[in-house]
Amino acid sequence: MFSKDASSRFAKVVVTFEPREDGGLRAYSKDVPGFVLSNSDPEKVIEGVVPALEFILSKTWGVEVEAAILSHIGENGSAFDCEEILSSHDTPIAREYVAHVA
Repeated sequence: MFSKDASSRFAKVVVTFEPREDGGLRAYSKDVPGFVLSNSDPEKVIEGVVPALEFILSKTWGVEVEAAILSHIGENGSAFDCEEILSSHDTPIAREYVAHVA
């Protein structure tokens, strides 16, 4: 999906969130090799997604990359319901992010 020459100016990245047995949270993406976050504090995982995507994709593409959660019509893009993820009873929940060359 991603190329080192950043020929694509935008990319959608699907991040999967899974509750941990200790009440923490794990996040990973099959779209971005090496992207894995895990912490006993779910808020830290959620807050770390955008900076981690920006760092990994900037190194991969060789240019500065910006990332953000992808909101859909009628959604508040800044809202991210941690409780929804944690109450999913071990069912992974996916969220879409967009990355683009800055």
